[in-house]
Amino acid sequence: MGYLISIWLALQQGLAKAEELAEVRRAYGVAWSGSWEELRQLMRSPYAAVRYWAAKAVRYRANPPTNLIEAVAPLTRDADPVVAVAAAAALAHHGKGDLPDVRQAFLRALRHGQPGVRLEALTFLRELPALAAVFRDEYRSTLALGRQMPSEVQKLCTELLERTAEPDR
Repeated sequence: MGYLISIWLALQQGLAKAEELAEVRRAYGVAWSGSWEELRQLMRSPYAAVRYWAAKAVRYRANPPTNLIEAVAPLTRDADPVVAVAAAAALAHHGKGDLPDVRQAFLRALRHGQPGVRLEALTFLRELPALAAVFRDEYRSTLALGRQMPSEVQKLCTELLERTAEPDR
C-alpha cells in the first residue's frame, strides 16, 4: 500500500515527471536495503514520496542507529501530512511517542480532509496501541462523518475504539 501512496503523492503534487518517479522508485529500494547514510540522505529529498519512504524505513528496518532515529524527528513537521505521520510512527515505534511533534503529526493526519491521509495515520496507530489510546476522540469524530469517509477508514476507527476501550470498573 505504501508504494501506491508514494505514487499518489507524486501525482498529487504534480511530480509525475519521469525523473522524479525514478527517484521514488530508487528511494523504495534504498529504504529497505540501502545504507543508513543513504537513508539519511533520502530524508532531505525535495520530494515528499522519497521522504515518506525514508521515514517508513526507520520505522520498519531492524535496529536503526539512535542518531538516525533522531534525524527523522524534523520530518514530523513536514508540510506533507503523510510524511509527517510516517516520521511520527517511526519515532513512536522507537519509544519517542510522547514527543509533542509526534502527537501533533498524528492529530493533523487524523483531522485531514483527505481520507487517504487519515487511513495512513490509522494504519500506523493500529501497530502502536499505547499511542492509539490518545486519539479516541478523533476516531469518534471520524465515525460521526459517516459516509463521507470510506468504509476502510470507518472500520479502522471502530477497531481502534474497541482495542483502546477502557475496561469496565
